[in-house]
Amino acid sequence: MGFTRGIMLEGISCSGKTSVFKEIKRLHGNGRENERSVIALGEHYSQVLNKTDDGLVRLDQDAHLSLLNERLSMVEQLNQWACSLGEARRQSRGLFVLFERFYLNHIAAFNTPSVSIENRCNQLGLKCVLLTISDDNIANRIRLRDTQMGVVRTADAIKKQASDYLADQERFVMAINRVSIPSLILNTDSMDWTSFAHDILNFSDST
Repeated sequence: MGFTRGIMLEGISCSGKTSVFKEIKRLHGNGRENERSVIALGEHYSQVLNKTDDGLVRLDQDAHLSLLNERLSMVEQLNQWACSLGEARRQSRGLFVLFERFYLNHIAAFNTPSVSIENRCNQLGLKCVLLTISDDNIANRIRLRDTQMGVVRTADAIKKQASDYLADQERFVMAINRVSIPSLILNTDSMDWTSFAHDILNFSDST
């Protein structure tokens, strides 16, 4: 495991990933005993579906697996360097990693776990956290996001979006129940992002 630990933050749109992501970075940075070195990559560096100049582009299974392997190789090289220097304190040479939409996103999209990816994540001390919304609250969260973004949609459009999100969330739940990586499911109905971030940081530090 070496000097590395971290979290793969997963979930559907509107589940609070971005808000929790920001809070984790803030709280981690305030911790005196925490690592000074941090890698925090948002979903655009690791997700399956990406918005480009040409529109939405969805990576196929092999391309996305290659992307995940590249991101893990980057962390492994840094971890190997830290280990090669000998013993040290967490603050000085430890590495905290935060990925948004990473491995569970792959399983939810392709229904194909990777033993190799899971073994590498376990060796690096990476854990999965899935943020969920109660089924009957998904539509409300969509309305809230629309209001924040100045988007106006019909009730039918929101209902259809909520149905799609619910199906996506079920795939994420099925995925997290299949992995060998230490995992945690957090319901985010309360939208208490700071509390969730505290729980996740404690989880990342547990054995």
